[in-house]
Amino acid sequence: MLDATIRECVDTPERLRQQPPLRCQAPSGSRPPWCVVASKPQAERLAHANLHRRGFEAYLPLVTVRWRDRTWHTGPLFPGYLFVRLDLSRPWNPVRYAPGVFQLLMTGDRPSICPEGAVSALQAAEVERAIPPAQEPPWRPGDAVSLRKGPMEGHHAMVLSVGTDMALVSLMMLGQLREVAVDVDCLRAREA
Repeated sequence: MLDATIRECVDTPERLRQQPPLRCQAPSGSRPPWCVVASKPQAERLAHANLHRRGFEAYLPLVTVRWRDRTWHTGPLFPGYLFVRLDLSRPWNPVRYAPGVFQLLMTGDRPSICPEGAVSALQAAEVERAIPPAQEPPWRPGDAVSLRKGPMEGHHAMVLSVGTDMALVSLMMLGQLREVAVDVDCLRAREA
């Protein structure tokens, strides 16, 4: 037979009906949720730095991309946006008025909350996004290509050699087979 202390801990149907319904609450000691901040144009890094100075945990996801001038640059993964941990029980005006911040994204009268897992996934992939992708030449000698830009647009050619930025191709021009150096970005796969 159960003693009295154990009987008090066992949930019976009568006892469950007497209890108020459980509300979803964050466990005590848990971290505040991530909220989305919109920055002023091209001021993501400024907003990030100022939120840190004001004592907030902020996160700006970055990615390394190649610009048209063929140089690699690191910039925001989501231009114009970053994340901040925000205790919703405290005033959030210090976030809204930090230099570089345009606004705190809202859902009704409350800041928009991001799922913890989504931000964690972004943080886990940060190192991989920072490394420029390996540069394998997209074309190999012998590939049949077409030119997609310039005065010879649409001409069929064959790749003879490939460098980092330029390719030497062979094409028919003015009734003769010619070798021409073209920008690698001007090539596309030849369509049948």
